[in-house]
Amino acid sequence: AGIALAALAAALFALAGRREQLLSSERDRAAGEAETQRATATTLQQAFLPPSLPQITGISHAAVYSPGAEGLEVGGDFYDLFATDGRWTAMIGDVCGSGARAASMTALVRHTARAVAARGPAAAIHEVNDALRAETEPGLFATICLGSLEPTEAGIEITIVVAGHPSPLLVRPSGAVERIEQTAPLIGELEEIDVREASARLAPGETLFLYTDGLTEARRPGGTPLGEDRLR
Repeated sequence: AGIALAALAAALFALAGRREQLLSSERDRAAGEAETQRATATTLQQAFLPPSLPQITGISHAAVYSPGAEGLEVGGDFYDLFATDGRWTAMIGDVCGSGARAASMTALVRHTARAVAARGPAAAIHEVNDALRAETEPGLFATICLGSLEPTEAGIEITIVVAGHPSPLLVRPSGAVERIEQTAPLIGELEEIDVREASARLAPGETLFLYTDGLTEARRPGGTPLGEDRLR
């Protein structure tokens, strides 16, 4: 009996050891897959962001992109800054969803806007809306803020459309913060949209701040979202 019990105990220990090996192997495999997904998502996301920002005489600028904590799917946020017929176009946007669908929509919105930006912000937004309506399934939408920047002796003249996007902020030297209100609805939902352009001027020392709702919805663990009031 003693020998049988000893053999049984040894077998149980062997099974437990084998089970732990299998669990460890499964954890390693899952970690490897997650890292592969993360790397793939990062690569795809970077394809929708400019590798660097152009130098612009008279304008200091910077951009920051921070992916969500999960980091395993391509998000819909994007931004860009590029030259258009003696002016500069700045845009930032967010398409609904994540993953492959968001990636295809982001590519469509960004490249369409780039191709037609020289026509002006309002015309570009109409073109992007038409492209989304034609190329994607019903119910998909995006927000976008697209502005034309023209350096002058008096400052930077801004012509901008805010289509369903969080309101850009103008920061004055006094510390005052002003909103540029929305001038167009979400794009992709309606066949015909009313698009208006807003105008503003940046004097030396003033800032135009563009962001997505990923910033105002950000929170520390257990905390409340940042929100627009605290952002201001």
